[in-house]
Amino acid sequence: MLKNSITVDLSGKDGEDGHQGKSGRNGEVGKSGKSGQISALNNGNGSHGEPGGPGGDGENGGKGGRGGPGGMGGVGGKGGTGARGGNGSSGGNGMNGQDGGNGGNGGNGGNGGSILIETNNASLLKFVKAESQPGKGGMDGKGGSAGSAGKGGEKGPGGPGGRGGAGGAAMGRGIINTRSGSNGRNGSDGKSGQKGQEGRKGNPGHTGQDGTPGNLTIRVYDPLTNQLVEEGHSIYNLVVTTFELCGYENDGIFEPDENVFITNVGVKNQGGLTLPSGSVLSFPSTQTFISNGECYVLEKNLAPGEFFSIPFQFYGRVVGRKQKQFGPFKSTISIQSSACLLTSPFSEGFVKKEYPVQYPIVLESVKVPKSLGRNEKGTVTITVKNQSLINYGSSLGDGYRIKFCLTLDSTYIILTETSATNIFEEEIPFIQAGMSYSRTFNIETTINAQFYETIPIQTNLFLRGHPIEESLNSIRIQPTYIPTNLDSPNPFDVLFFSDKHINRQEFSNYMSLLGRIGLNVNVWDIERYGGLSYNNKGKRHTKSWIDGGYEGKMIIMPLMEQGSEKQMAVSDIFQHFRGKNWQNDSSKPNNGSIVFIGNPSDSFKSQLFGECSAQQIPESELREMFLLSEPNESSMLKKATEFIKSLNKTHPSRVYRTENVLFNPQKDGSLSKTLLGSADYKELPLSTADALYFIPTKSGNSSGFMNGGITLQIESKSNIGKLLNTILYSLPVEKKLELLRKPTEWLSKVQIKDENGDLLNYVTCIIFALSFNLFLEIIYNDENGRFSTGIEADFEAHFDEYKNHPQSKQIVETLYLVLKKLGSELKWRGTSVPSIKERKNL
Repeated sequence: MLKNSITVDLSGKDGEDGHQGKSGRNGEVGKSGKSGQISALNNGNGSHGEPGGPGGDGENGGKGGRGGPGGMGGVGGKGGTGARGGNGSSGGNGMNGQDGGNGGNGGNGGNGGSILIETNNASLLKFVKAESQPGKGGMDGKGGSAGSAGKGGEKGPGGPGGRGGAGGAAMGRGIINTRSGSNGRNGSDGKSGQKGQEGRKGNPGHTGQDGTPGNLTIRVYDPLTNQLVEEGHSIYNLVVTTFELCGYENDGIFEPDENVFITNVGVKNQGGLTLPSGSVLSFPSTQTFISNGECYVLEKNLAPGEFFSIPFQFYGRVVGRKQKQFGPFKSTISIQSSACLLTSPFSEGFVKKEYPVQYPIVLESVKVPKSLGRNEKGTVTITVKNQSLINYGSSLGDGYRIKFCLTLDSTYIILTETSATNIFEEEIPFIQAGMSYSRTFNIETTINAQFYETIPIQTNLFLRGHPIEESLNSIRIQPTYIPTNLDSPNPFDVLFFSDKHINRQEFSNYMSLLGRIGLNVNVWDIERYGGLSYNNKGKRHTKSWIDGGYEGKMIIMPLMEQGSEKQMAVSDIFQHFRGKNWQNDSSKPNNGSIVFIGNPSDSFKSQLFGECSAQQIPESELREMFLLSEPNESSMLKKATEFIKSLNKTHPSRVYRTENVLFNPQKDGSLSKTLLGSADYKELPLSTADALYFIPTKSGNSSGFMNGGITLQIESKSNIGKLLNTILYSLPVEKKLELLRKPTEWLSKVQIKDENGDLLNYVTCIIFALSFNLFLEIIYNDENGRFSTGIEADFEAHFDEYKNHPQSKQIVETLYLVLKKLGSELKWRGTSVPSIKERKNL
């Protein structure tokens, strides 16, 4: 028996490549042009021709004639001008380069040889490899390079001009006077010869033709009689054409660790000779399939093209799960066939198929609330699906048993309908093939649940007593907005807008700071309620904060990203500062405030104006007389701007902007004013004295803004210091004075370190905030009395309380110094508040 394969190669040789064509000869040297003549030389071939010879010199001009005898006493005439020299001849043209030679043709490839293989043991042909391939034709030769053109001959110089004739003699009073004629001009230079043309590149040769394939003949003889049994031109080839993978349960699902078998295996001989008996078929183990090691021996011959169905089943097992994972289990099993003869494999006997591996029962969904508040109820719905072709359920026996388990932390959340503490298990009696089963539970959070904590809820699914799937969900504990009763005063000082970017630590610090100041806070969580001014469907919420009576109160909104202030409708901003009737009357401020933590979008101011109605600027304000000049767009813009300035003189705190400025000059008469065009203007229903503030951050958003701790000494430049000062400046005057009279314990002890390193207590900070209100009132005269009236009234109403205040001396002195400074710097005499210091009983 042969142990090694035999390779016979009688292929024809490849043809030789064609030779490259020879290059064309260089062009001959162009001849030099003769003086005063043109030379046309052609047909130079090959490389560059040498330059043509210099043109001949022009001939000298003729001599001037003698002057005639002069008259008596006359001056001799000037000699005649010499003749102009002859022009130089043009240089001869360079010769053209010769064409390159053509490339040689490639040689033809050799023909394949004839091979004859004879044997009396057909099985040994499995180790023979024979082929007779034709030779490839030679490559074509490249054409020769073109000859370069010869250069043209150089131009000849012109001949020198002739000398002037001698002057005539004169006789007169003993004086001889003669003048010679002028020399003639030099002849012009000849033209340079033209450059010859380049030769053409030679044509490439033809590629050689491939040889013809050789012949392969295989003959099989009877080992006893030596009679010819079979003849062909290729050996046999066993191909695995089909097979199927089946499970014992036959539910259409392949599970991990399930016993399986391979059946309906089909093979075919796709070779040119009969396949002898003895071929072995098997399905070996892979990384996802464990075979039982059995194989099948094909004990019959297969004629060329004959198909045979294997009457045998191959058994094995699906590899089990290697690690625990959340969600439904999904994998694949790889099945690969093998076919060989005398241990030599057939290449097409290796056929690979992959099948999905999963469980017949899956958790289709586990629905839990995204968020809940403290002591708030909700529901959890578990849906289990049977994705197999047969029915499953505990009522059908242990082989079909289904159970799920719900696990939660009873410290924060409980199941209200059962006595279970933190684990609840339940059998599923029956699920029809392809159908689903759902179960809903009522849950409730406890008082121990902390805001912005994430509470996990775990669901496990069991099949035949073994866990097959695990799902982990969570509920975020978020504050519940408390609707206010409009029939009674709003008890909250601050409405705080939170969102999903705020964590427990930040929220705790916000609430802690506001609580230590002494402010009562209501919270609206944007994520929980699906929006701020509108829900995620673009509609108002059933119970909206805008109807909660927060006009005149403080709103604080940490921005999730720069520009998130757009979530608050512009109309809501106007209503907060001017009330629900802001469109009809915006002249009555309510001293509310809005504090955004983060940076505004670039279009924030434009968005405010976008909600306002445009009004037309009167035509009388857009007229101007032009006597020595013509109107232009600049003069139109100037008139519109002057109108806005006139409005600001009357209402300096209001904000205006021109709109729809159109330059369209019209004149009624020669001495009349020109109407420059038309324009509108808009007025914000807000004032520059309104407390609408942004606390800028480096990132533009508020993430991490309140991660620091709150102590009794705060840097004014820190985030907490910036927020504390902004809150004190933004609070209504009445609330500032209330905190001044009755500070919280923390407020009475806290110290703020300013940029100079000085420590300021709450009295100084609040009075500085009050002085800022007075400052706004002074510089904007249309705000007269907006803040000072309330300050004066509060001091009058609570005179005894200020008198007995532990910090009464500091209050009076600080207030007096502030008012004195305002009076000296702004020429303001103010209210009667300074007279408090003059009262003897204080």
